[in-house]
Amino acid sequence: MPEAPRTTTVRTRKLAEATAHTTTLVGAAYRLYTTLGLQRARVRVFTLKADGIRPAEHVTQQLTFDPATSASA
Repeated sequence: MPEAPRTTTVRTRKLAEATAHTTTLVGAAYRLYTTLGLQRARVRVFTLKADGIRPAEHVTQQLTFDPATSASA
């Protein structure tokens, strides 16, 4: 992540399991940003990169009774 004085910070995270839910991905991005502990830094760019993407038919899917995640599937 490039910061105001032209420095760059890089952090990586891997989700515990595959997901097709936007809320899961957004939550991971917010947690990653929060762990940087920036208070008054001027962030110019925040970039997310997805690796290891596979076709949905090749991914196992955990069944859930949560209506919020089931509705978006």
